[in-house]
Amino acid sequence: YAGNRDNLPSEESISDKFEIYHGNNGRRSAPLPSGTLSITKQVEGNPGAGEPTAFTFEITANYVNGGNVTGTVNGVTFTNGVGTFDLKAGETKIFPIQPITQDGVAWSVKETEELTSHPDGTGWSTAVSVTGETVTAGEDEKSASGTLTPGGSEAVTFTNTYTTPTGTLTVRKDVAGDVN
Repeated sequence: YAGNRDNLPSEESISDKFEIYHGNNGRRSAPLPSGTLSITKQVEGNPGAGEPTAFTFEITANYVNGGNVTGTVNGVTFTNGVGTFDLKAGETKIFPIQPITQDGVAWSVKETEELTSHPDGTGWSTAVSVTGETVTAGEDEKSASGTLTPGGSEAVTFTNTYTTPTGTLTVRKDVAGDVN
């Protein structure tokens, strides 16, 4: 926006466009690019009966220059910047981030499903990547975070791997009496 401080638009009138004024020649405007945050769920292994088929996620989104994302975005309702949704194996949820601020949107997403893993390495393990790069998280943390700027995109993938427990079966036959 060009002009002096007395002409600045109010926050309510800010849109997703920028405008350039050319003196007496008029003005030009163009939309700011939007960004996208995609979250994908992958499941590897054969979890079998009784294991979850849908996984719950919590997403938090706040404007970098202040304020929470509110309303419904792609079927997810945000209250005070927080929303929840479920994904099954192979599904992706895409959040288009509207460019109401040049500073972007700070986001974090966490898988909230409690999955069982065992000391012997069987059960569930989780890996998280953001745009192809593995995220190092705490032992029980299944989360990722970042800042999405206008025109940018981030792809988060949560991969749960199920390792089937294995065991040993021993068969023994005892024969009693005369075998002749």
